[in-house]
Amino acid sequence: MLSGEPLDSIEFTYIKDSANKNAAIESYSLANTRYSGAAALEKHGFTTGFGQNVIAAKGNYASSGGVNDGIAVRWDAPPLLAAAGFNPRYEVYRKAHDKTVWDKITSVDVPLYVDAPPERGVAYEYLIGISDQDDGGTASSQPKDSARFIDFCRAQKDDRNRAQMLGYMLDMVKMEDVSRDEQKEGGSFAELVKWYSAGIKTSASSDNNWGIDGYTVYVMNRNIDDGWHEIADISSFPNQTNQSVMVTNKDGLLKVLRDYKHFFKVRSYVVKDDGEKIYCPDPPYTYSYRWGSDAYLMETDYVKWGARQISPEEFIKITSLYLADGLQKNRFLRSLRGNGRNRRERPCTGKNQSEKEY
Repeated sequence: MLSGEPLDSIEFTYIKDSANKNAAIESYSLANTRYSGAAALEKHGFTTGFGQNVIAAKGNYASSGGVNDGIAVRWDAPPLLAAAGFNPRYEVYRKAHDKTVWDKITSVDVPLYVDAPPERGVAYEYLIGISDQDDGGTASSQPKDSARFIDFCRAQKDDRNRAQMLGYMLDMVKMEDVSRDEQKEGGSFAELVKWYSAGIKTSASSDNNWGIDGYTVYVMNRNIDDGWHEIADISSFPNQTNQSVMVTNKDGLLKVLRDYKHFFKVRSYVVKDDGEKIYCPDPPYTYSYRWGSDAYLMETDYVKWGARQISPEEFIKITSLYLADGLQKNRFLRSLRGNGRNRRERPCTGKNQSEKEY
């Protein structure tokens, strides 16, 4: 323990291989180097130090296609690292928000790493240690052992008051159900779509929608085609465990003709600074017709079907379609019977059928 505290300054001398490597070391005034509670050693390090200004992507990294598929982690080298005269190797540490153990997940030679954590929808914290490649990277700095440095990193916030060191990936949105009874919106028949809030699990907030900017609702209507169509976009929602929206046939997306079922899914998204939406993964789904008691097999955790009431005009149109189908099938059956009867009444005799027999 040092005596005579408080001290005005500390001078560090770095000796390696019996040589004074003090060129990169300075004498620091403690009053000037104390940095938001982080000690001078933690800010500038023992020459190598820790990765500074760690920033982890928050659902907005997409390698292609606008779908969140990783967490990009970036950082800066310590201020004195370049003058230290060695090749840095960065050790990436990760910890789930509700855990106590930091795991070393990889080593990289550049201040960037794209992580694929074990769970989507969970917040993770990141720290960066540094070692010397010329020494084989055996002696790495250990930011995970410095509670004061970790607190300092957690205090660095983005414009939404989220820790810069914290990152996450968006998870798929689970559906609750879709109405099949009479629902109305603005005097028109509608369907009520309900899903579970898909906020990120984090110790930083109890908000059920934390970390996401909105939800897009899609419908597949087999009366139109077998594709998915956007029917609603929700960017304002209550802090509760489930969400809902009433959708109507305003754009013809809920038309009812030969098939009354409408299939729904929801995808969460975050909005990048340039306005681009980055979405959670698209839930896999393969349509396969089922009927009766097996109709539930057409649903998954991420896709549910609903139905709505129809107007008298729609009923007439649907009835007309079924009548047309019936008439067409009837003509077809009559033609089959007629062809069969003709074949029975005019057996093949080996002669030209146009010739008369006497």
